Amino acid sequence: VQLLFEPNDKIQLALAYKHAYNTEGSVNLTSSTGSEFAQDPFGDRPTESDRYGFYMNWRVSEGFNFGGWVSFISANTAGSALEGNADLVNWMVHLSFPDLFLEGSTGAILFGQPPRVTSFSGPAVTPNDGTDEDTSYHLEALYRWKLSKHISITPGVLVIFNPQHDSNRDTAYVGTIRTTFSF
Repeated sequence: VQLLFEPNDKIQLALAYKHAYNTEGSVNLTSSTGSEFAQDPFGDRPTESDRYGFYMNWRVSEGFNFGGWVSFISANTAGSALEGNADLVNWMVHLSFPDLFLEGSTGAILFGQPPRVTSFSGPAVTPNDGTDEDTSYHLEALYRWKLSKHISITPGVLVIFNPQHDSNRDTAYVGTIRTTFSF
Protein backbone atom coordinates (compact mmCIF):
# COMPACT_ATOMS: atom_id res chain seq x y z
CA VAL A 1 0.00 0.00 0.00
CA GLN A 2 1.27 3.45 -0.82
CA LEU A 3 -0.49 6.73 -0.06
CA LEU A 4 0.61 9.90 -1.82
CA PHE A 5 -0.32 13.33 -0.51
CA GLU A 6 0.36 16.51 -2.48
CA PRO A 7 -0.77 19.52 -0.44
CA ASN A 8 0.39 21.82 -3.26
CA ASP A 9 2.36 21.65 -6.51
CA LYS A 10 5.70 21.91 -4.66
CA ILE A 11 5.43 19.21 -1.98
CA GLN A 12 4.92 15.46 -2.24
CA LEU A 13 4.61 13.21 0.80
CA ALA A 14 4.13 9.45 0.71
CA LEU A 15 3.61 6.65 3.21
CA ALA A 16 4.14 3.00 2.29
CA TYR A 17 3.52 -0.36 3.91
CA LYS A 18 4.34 -3.87 2.72
CA HIS A 19 3.93 -7.25 4.37
CA ALA A 20 6.00 -10.10 2.94
CA TYR A 21 6.68 -13.76 3.56
CA ASN A 22 9.90 -15.31 2.28
CA THR A 23 10.26 -19.08 2.19
CA GLU A 24 13.47 -20.92 2.97
CA GLY A 25 15.91 -20.33 0.12
CA SER A 26 14.35 -17.02 -0.95
CA VAL A 27 15.07 -14.63 1.93
CA ASN A 28 16.38 -11.24 0.80
CA LEU A 29 14.78 -8.53 2.94
CA THR A 30 16.62 -5.64 1.31
CA SER A 31 16.65 -6.49 -2.42
CA SER A 32 20.40 -7.15 -2.25
CA THR A 33 21.32 -3.77 -0.74
CA GLY A 34 22.89 -3.14 2.65
CA SER A 35 24.86 -5.80 4.49
CA GLU A 36 24.53 -9.54 3.92
CA PHE A 37 23.30 -9.73 7.51
CA ALA A 38 20.52 -7.21 6.72
CA GLN A 39 19.50 -9.17 3.63
CA ASP A 40 19.07 -12.44 5.57
CA PRO A 41 19.44 -12.04 9.34
CA PHE A 42 18.11 -15.51 10.23
CA GLY A 43 20.31 -17.74 8.07
CA ASP A 44 17.78 -18.46 5.29
CA ARG A 45 14.98 -19.50 7.63
CA PRO A 46 11.43 -18.60 6.51
CA THR A 47 10.89 -14.95 7.35
CA GLU A 48 7.93 -12.60 7.68
CA SER A 49 8.45 -8.86 7.46
CA ASP A 50 6.53 -5.63 7.81
CA ARG A 51 8.02 -2.66 5.99
CA TYR A 52 7.17 0.98 6.62
CA GLY A 53 8.37 3.91 4.55
CA PHE A 54 8.08 7.67 4.38
CA TYR A 55 9.04 9.76 1.35
CA MET A 56 9.19 13.52 0.91
CA ASN A 57 10.06 15.75 -2.04
CA TRP A 58 10.03 19.54 -2.00
CA ARG A 59 10.43 21.55 -5.20
CA VAL A 60 12.17 24.54 -3.65
CA SER A 61 12.45 26.32 -7.01
CA GLU A 62 12.23 25.50 -10.72
CA GLY A 63 15.85 24.35 -10.69
CA PHE A 64 16.19 22.77 -7.25
CA ASN A 65 14.48 19.89 -5.40
CA PHE A 66 15.18 18.58 -1.93
CA GLY A 67 13.87 15.27 -0.69
CA GLY A 68 14.48 11.97 0.93
CA TRP A 69 13.05 8.87 2.47
CA VAL A 70 13.36 6.62 5.48
CA SER A 71 12.44 2.96 5.74
CA PHE A 72 11.96 0.62 8.69
CA ILE A 73 11.67 -3.18 8.44
CA SER A 74 10.51 -5.41 11.29
CA ALA A 75 11.29 -9.06 10.50
CA ASN A 76 10.57 -12.33 12.32
CA THR A 77 11.35 -15.98 11.74
CA ALA A 78 8.26 -17.84 10.60
CA GLY A 79 7.42 -21.51 10.99
CA SER A 80 10.70 -22.28 12.74
CA ALA A 81 11.43 -23.65 16.20
CA LEU A 82 14.16 -21.01 16.45
CA GLU A 83 12.46 -17.68 17.03
CA GLY A 84 14.10 -14.47 15.94
CA ASN A 85 13.37 -10.77 15.51
CA ALA A 86 15.31 -8.12 13.61
CA ASP A 87 14.77 -4.41 13.00
CA LEU A 88 16.38 -2.70 10.01
CA VAL A 89 16.63 0.97 9.10
CA ASN A 90 17.80 2.80 6.00
CA TRP A 91 17.46 6.35 4.71
CA MET A 92 18.48 8.69 1.90
CA VAL A 93 18.45 12.45 1.28
CA HIS A 94 18.84 13.97 -2.17
CA LEU A 95 19.36 17.25 -3.93
CA SER A 96 18.32 17.35 -7.57
CA PHE A 97 18.68 20.03 -10.20
CA PRO A 98 16.08 19.75 -12.99
CA ASP A 99 17.02 21.23 -16.37
CA LEU A 100 20.65 21.60 -15.27
CA PHE A 101 22.66 22.84 -18.30
CA LEU A 102 20.02 21.51 -20.72
CA GLU A 103 16.21 21.34 -20.68
CA GLY A 104 15.08 17.83 -19.70
CA SER A 105 18.43 16.91 -18.14
CA THR A 106 18.90 16.49 -14.38
CA GLY A 107 21.83 16.50 -11.97
CA ALA A 108 21.55 14.91 -8.53
CA ILE A 109 23.51 14.23 -5.35
CA LEU A 110 22.30 11.52 -2.95
CA PHE A 111 23.54 10.58 0.51
CA GLY A 112 22.25 7.91 2.84
CA GLN A 113 22.59 4.74 4.83
CA PRO A 114 22.02 1.34 3.21
CA PRO A 115 19.79 -1.12 5.12
CA ARG A 116 21.31 -1.81 8.54
CA VAL A 117 20.28 -4.18 11.34
CA THR A 118 19.78 -2.04 14.45
CA SER A 119 18.20 -4.66 16.73
CA PHE A 120 18.42 -8.45 16.67
CA SER A 121 17.44 -11.42 18.79
CA GLY A 122 17.38 -15.03 17.75
CA PRO A 123 19.55 -17.83 16.41
CA ALA A 124 23.25 -16.96 16.16
CA VAL A 125 23.97 -16.82 12.44
CA THR A 126 26.71 -14.18 12.41
CA PRO A 127 29.92 -13.66 14.35
CA ASN A 128 28.85 -10.22 15.61
CA ASP A 129 26.57 -9.34 18.51
CA GLY A 130 23.43 -9.36 16.39
CA THR A 131 23.58 -5.89 14.85
CA ASP A 132 25.65 -4.42 12.06
CA GLU A 133 28.74 -3.31 13.98
CA ASP A 134 29.44 -0.07 12.14
CA THR A 135 27.48 2.18 9.79
CA SER A 136 27.89 2.23 6.05
CA TYR A 137 27.14 5.37 4.02
CA HIS A 138 26.30 5.75 0.35
CA LEU A 139 27.23 8.92 -1.58
CA GLU A 140 26.20 9.24 -5.21
CA ALA A 141 26.38 11.91 -7.90
CA LEU A 142 24.79 11.57 -11.33
CA TYR A 143 23.77 13.55 -14.36
CA ARG A 144 20.96 12.40 -16.63
CA TRP A 145 21.70 13.91 -20.03
CA LYS A 146 18.64 13.97 -22.28
CA LEU A 147 19.88 13.35 -25.82
CA SER A 148 16.43 13.25 -27.43
CA LYS A 149 12.78 12.70 -26.60
CA HIS A 150 13.44 8.95 -26.31
CA ILE A 151 17.11 8.58 -25.29
CA SER A 152 19.05 9.68 -22.20
CA ILE A 153 22.50 8.81 -20.88
CA THR A 154 23.24 8.92 -17.15
CA PRO A 155 26.87 8.80 -16.02
CA GLY A 156 27.45 8.68 -12.29
CA VAL A 157 29.77 7.79 -9.48
CA LEU A 158 28.97 6.24 -6.13
CA VAL A 159 31.08 5.82 -3.06
CA ILE A 160 30.30 3.33 -0.28
CA PHE A 161 31.99 4.12 3.02
CA ASN A 162 32.39 1.16 5.43
CA PRO A 163 30.92 -1.44 3.02
CA GLN A 164 28.82 -4.15 4.71
CA HIS A 165 28.62 -1.81 7.75
CA ASP A 166 32.23 -2.75 8.57
CA SER A 167 34.80 0.01 9.15
CA ASN A 168 37.63 -2.48 8.47
CA ARG A 169 36.63 -2.67 4.79
CA ASP A 170 38.07 -0.27 2.24
CA THR A 171 35.84 2.43 0.78
CA ALA A 172 34.31 1.25 -2.52
CA TYR A 173 34.20 3.47 -5.61
CA VAL A 174 31.94 2.61 -8.54
CA GLY A 175 31.53 4.42 -11.83
CA THR A 176 28.29 3.90 -13.74
CA ILE A 177 26.82 4.76 -17.09
CA ARG A 178 23.23 3.97 -18.02
CA THR A 179 21.47 4.51 -21.32
CA THR A 180 17.68 4.70 -21.25
CA PHE A 181 15.43 4.23 -24.26
CA SER A 182 11.82 5.37 -23.75
CA PHE A 183 9.02 4.35 -26.09
